[in-house]
Amino acid sequence: TSSTQSVDVYNKPVFAVTPLKARVCPNEKDTFIAEDRSDLKSYRWYTLRNNGNKLDTIYIMPSAGMPYNKLDMIITQDTTVYAEVTDENGCTNDAFTKVTVKPTPKLDQVGNDHVCEGSTITIAPKGADQGTYWWTYQYKDSVRIDTVTGLEGDALIHAPDCDGCGQVTYIVHGTKDGCAGENARPVTINAQPKIEITGKDTICKGETTILTARSIDNNVTIASWSWTGMNRPHDDITVSPITEQTYYVVATATDGGCPGNASITVIVNDKPIITID
Repeated sequence: TSSTQSVDVYNKPVFAVTPLKARVCPNEKDTFIAEDRSDLKSYRWYTLRNNGNKLDTIYIMPSAGMPYNKLDMIITQDTTVYAEVTDENGCTNDAFTKVTVKPTPKLDQVGNDHVCEGSTITIAPKGADQGTYWWTYQYKDSVRIDTVTGLEGDALIHAPDCDGCGQVTYIVHGTKDGCAGENARPVTINAQPKIEITGKDTICKGETTILTARSIDNNVTIASWSWTGMNRPHDDITVSPITEQTYYVVATATDGGCPGNASITVIVNDKPIITID
């Protein structure tokens, strides 16, 4: 006698896995979705990690409260994500999808690396999409970071406002292809000389007076002096005006070449007229 037995052979389940975004920025969260069908009873997610010459299987659980056919994942590099499903017949199969990490934009700043106190600096950014730039800045030894409001197009136009801080760091922020990047640029703030002029400022007609200019700040040394209308590149001049006269001096600092100026007015009094009867 003989007997026969039938065996049911089921096909493996065929399904698709898709990412919410096929390209993401570094460290951006992406969501992966496997088909949700009544014949698919369980899902398991995993990826492969290159550990030397060995590929390790890393299983990942969906976030709490998320359906098992969906997976949230922080993407740090190009990644292949697999979903393994079991159907109502107990057959298993897997499917995969890939997500690519877009490059972080490399921003740069073009402009001067120094500025005089009280002056305006202009810096042009590059490396990101136009219209996406914004700026912050921080003074040396300050923990506060402020947002710059002086923009013309994408360029930064700013006058640092700090007394003796010596440095400001500008940080440009921008996006390219949807990804954010930034670049920091330190700018030296050179002191502007504060000048005073001493000397006799009231004289009688025919007298002379010596006017001497000096830097009020002992930490700022002067490289050169220039008196308006006078051919004397020194810190002092001898004058003998016949009427009231204002004298101007411009001093150029040794460090940074920043100018400072001052003026003094010399009043000239007539000598008394004496008559003898």
